[in-house]
Amino acid sequence: MGKILSIIFLIIAIFLFPPAVLAGISQNAIPGDSLYPIKRAMEKGVLTLVSIHPTTKAWFSIDYSGRRFSEATRLITKGENIQAKKSLNELVSQTSEVASAITTIKNQAQKRKLLAELNRSINEYQEGLTQAKQQAIVTSGAGTTSTTSPPLATQPTQPDATLEPASTPQQSPTTTSSLSDQSIGDNIEETIKELDEIEETLKEEEGNLDFLEDDEGDDRVNRGRGDGDERGRGDKIEGKGKGRDD
Repeated sequence: MGKILSIIFLIIAIFLFPPAVLAGISQNAIPGDSLYPIKRAMEKGVLTLVSIHPTTKAWFSIDYSGRRFSEATRLITKGENIQAKKSLNELVSQTSEVASAITTIKNQAQKRKLLAELNRSINEYQEGLTQAKQQAIVTSGAGTTSTTSPPLATQPTQPDATLEPASTPQQSPTTTSSLSDQSIGDNIEETIKELDEIEETLKEEEGNLDFLEDDEGDDRVNRGRGDGDERGRGDKIEGKGKGRDD
């Protein structure tokens, strides 16, 4: 019934609300919300429009990667671990796609800015995910309780028999956190590692840019020296010519 109502709401929203209003009210939607499909559809439409220029597309893609991060952390906080795992996977895949797209940009100045921005964003993602993981551990630990097992029954006392001491109550901790809580922590850790790998590729690309810029600088210096030598030789020849004329 809930899915049917969500579909009906979507149909009504599409026909009654202008796109700008839909974009505004769906901005903070997360996976599982009725407006989330509208949010993703509009993102896809915008990316299609800006794909004409790779630099513009890259900037928008970085912003959308940040949205996946925000959605994942909110889902983790709410304990919706299944949806959170999907969002974490999307965060990695979308960030990886952005990194690959940046490497194809020919304008070195724009490429350097995009690399720096994506690096900054990845650091932000990693810090936020680390905090989310710690919060998940704290929340999981809060659900840990201890139960006391009843004392073992003792044998009735017999005349002239050696008395057996009653066993002491045993404390057996019972953890109420589910395996899903542990799994989301592992998934967060894996996401951080994958983001590390993406960051390494960005650093390599920055190194390539530095090498190219140094190489171009050397070429300019060599060309300048060559032009100076040519002008020097020309002046000498011209001086010799004047000497003969004199």
